[in-house]
Amino acid sequence: YMRALSKDTKNKDSGAPSFFVVDEYHAHPTSDIYDIGLNSFGKRPQALLDVITTAGDDAENKPCYIEETYAKHVLDGDVRDETYFVMIRELDPGDDPHDRGNWRKANPCLRYPNEYSGYLLDQIETEYTAAYGSNDPTKIRQFLTRRMCLWQTGSVNRYLDERCMALAKAAQVSRA
Repeated sequence: YMRALSKDTKNKDSGAPSFFVVDEYHAHPTSDIYDIGLNSFGKRPQALLDVITTAGDDAENKPCYIEETYAKHVLDGDVRDETYFVMIRELDPGDDPHDRGNWRKANPCLRYPNEYSGYLLDQIETEYTAAYGSNDPTKIRQFLTRRMCLWQTGSVNRYLDERCMALAKAAQVSRA
C-alpha cells in the first residue's frame, strides 16, 4: 500500500518502506524526512529513495542543494556511487535564460512538439513575460528557480547582493 507522510518526522522512523519519495525537496528546511526514508531501508532489500524537486532559494542553507552538489560530483565522475541515479534538468552555467532555445534544457518536454509541450511553452512564456516585464526581483527569482531550475543564493531583500559584495571586496584588495 501507499500512504503520504506529513513533514512532521515524529514516530516515522519505525517504517520499512520499499519505495520512499521526497517531493519538492528544495522547500525542506532540514533533511529530516529524507534521512528517515534513507535510514529505514535497512529492513528491505532493493529499497528505492526518489527525490523530485526544482531548484529553490537560499541555496547555501538547504539540504537539497547539498544533495544536488553531491549528485553533480557523481555526474562529473569525481565521486563513484553505483547506488545513485542522477537526472538534473537545468540551464548550463553561462546560459542565457532569455534565449528560448535554452528553455528545453530545463524543460525536456519542449523537445518533442505535441499538445502538452505547446501548452507548457505557452505557460513558460507567460511566466517569463510577467517576471521580466514587472522587473520584480521576486518574480524573476521564481521564474529562474521553477522554470530554469537555477538555484538562487542570498535574499532578494538584501540591500547589497553577492555581485555588489564581490566588487566591493575586489576594490578593497586593489587598494591594499
